[in-house]
Amino acid sequence: MSPFILHDHFHEVNLFIFFIIFVVGVSFGSFLHSLSIRILNNKSLLHGRSQCDECHKELFWWHLIPILSYFYLKGRCYFCQKPINIQLPISELLLGVLFILYFIQFDTENFIFYSIFSSLLLICFITDWSSMQLHFPVMFLMMVIGILFNILLNINSISFGLKFSVIGILAGWLLIFSINQIYFFLRKTNGFGEGDKWLLASIGSFFGLEQMIHIFIYASITSALWGLFILTIKMATIKTKLPFGSFLCFVSFFMPLITVYT
Repeated sequence: MSPFILHDHFHEVNLFIFFIIFVVGVSFGSFLHSLSIRILNNKSLLHGRSQCDECHKELFWWHLIPILSYFYLKGRCYFCQKPINIQLPISELLLGVLFILYFIQFDTENFIFYSIFSSLLLICFITDWSSMQLHFPVMFLMMVIGILFNILLNINSISFGLKFSVIGILAGWLLIFSINQIYFFLRKTNGFGEGDKWLLASIGSFFGLEQMIHIFIYASITSALWGLFILTIKMATIKTKLPFGSFLCFVSFFMPLITVYT
């Protein structure tokens, strides 16, 4: 067989694998967006078909094809013609791209854990951005995943992996708690939401102390830049609260890749 034909064969196989990974990612993104909205609306997570958020009519299967349905329907509900939340295709595309980047960069074990952790981060990102709500059961599950990840990563020294995660949890929680206490003392109001310290703790369980601090710093910078932007275009006032948890999640999505290339 010609080496050129062999090379083309492997190229086609790789493209097919990337396509499958992308489809899995966007499908997870679609499902997790729906799950997040159900959490916010206190609906059952397991029962009931997907509905339009506005008219509450049950959607057909072809309304639920990730990314494609949004553009086919021109961003509007098939029934009531109200705009579909732009978060939906963004969530789908984001997770699809992240899955591919993780798959390219990491081995199978790391790819699986990064994908699972980012999926849980996406739920927190959506709920915080939409309603400034962070749900403890999701963050608790993130802590469990983080501890398990670091134990398996250090299987020859389980105590080291456990210690790595526990220090990250405590440091993340205490960092937000301490800053918030100082802010409250100076301004007589909270600077962070109640869920932010648990979110940073769950991030610390996965990434450890050093990377958790980097995530906090980068999230602070990006949230400040976003705040300046929406102030400039008059979408907000100086008293407008920002969903800091969403910025923590956003930076955490890319931290594994940032770490590789720095």
